[in-house]
Amino acid sequence: MKLAEQPEIRMFFDADEAKELLPSHPVQQLSQHMQELYDDFARRIDRNEWQALMTEDFMWKVEYQKGRLNALIVFLEQHHFLPTSVWKMLDISFGLTENKEMLFDRYNGELIDYVMKQVNGMQELKYDCFVNRAIDFDIEHYLILREEAQFKLMDGNLAEAEQCLSEANAIFQDDPDLQLMRAKYYLEARDDSEAMGCLNLLLALKPDEHEGYLLRARLLCEQGQYEEALRDCQYIEVNLPDSVDQDIIYVSMQCKTALGQLEEAWDYQIKAATMLQEKYRSWDDHFVAYSCGSHFSASKPGIKNYYYITGMLDLMTNGTLLNKKLVWNQPLLTE
Repeated sequence: MKLAEQPEIRMFFDADEAKELLPSHPVQQLSQHMQELYDDFARRIDRNEWQALMTEDFMWKVEYQKGRLNALIVFLEQHHFLPTSVWKMLDISFGLTENKEMLFDRYNGELIDYVMKQVNGMQELKYDCFVNRAIDFDIEHYLILREEAQFKLMDGNLAEAEQCLSEANAIFQDDPDLQLMRAKYYLEARDDSEAMGCLNLLLALKPDEHEGYLLRARLLCEQGQYEEALRDCQYIEVNLPDSVDQDIIYVSMQCKTALGQLEEAWDYQIKAATMLQEKYRSWDDHFVAYSCGSHFSASKPGIKNYYYITGMLDLMTNGTLLNKKLVWNQPLLTE
């Protein structure tokens, strides 16, 4: 049952009101236990610890359900560096996604938007690299820098992103997410040497990071190191088959073409076309997606946005083949 459907349950909207509760009150007990858990970093990033918290007696009193939810939202405003597994646990226990509309109505919209993105893993930064490790640095400051770098990169603010990344890297280097962000920064800044160093470190830290292999393969391909680029693509195809996508196929096709292995390059073209057929329903759907992708990929920091769809526009409007003569789900292989 959604919380909005339970008007008889008391809800504490004011953080000061919650603070005035006796320590034995269920809502106050929850706040105290969350604070204790969060302050112990090793326990904070352990999903099992939060699971145990959710089974405490004070979590089962239905009449304080809304009060507990309010205590959680107030808490998350200042304590939000948590693994995705913990966010999902909180979602299950407090009905965050289920009550999303009510939360947007009653709390700060930016905070709730942040909470929903964390629950969905849309901006996930992992914590695996901190497990069973002695934390001898200011972990809170590091996590602030790491997240700020992520936001700055997403906004295209390279100068400020670089400051956060450099400071974070000076504190702690063995974080795959940090090295991936550093690699993306250096690729944008066209410092290929630094980008390659970050990607090599990333894959040493996390050998199953498919995005690291893809970015390194692209960079190697751009540098004319086609055999090396193919090895990274083939590693993904063999060891991470669920991560094979059009980007991997395209880099493989480029490398095969450059090496003169045209029959194999054609096979990759067929794979890429098959993926498109499975993803889109028609030529029109593909054209719209291509147009939007061209627009957003053309946006670079410091450069005015422009809209240019390369040869696809001419192909769709003036061409006499493809969409005018072939149905979208045309069989790609002869019997």
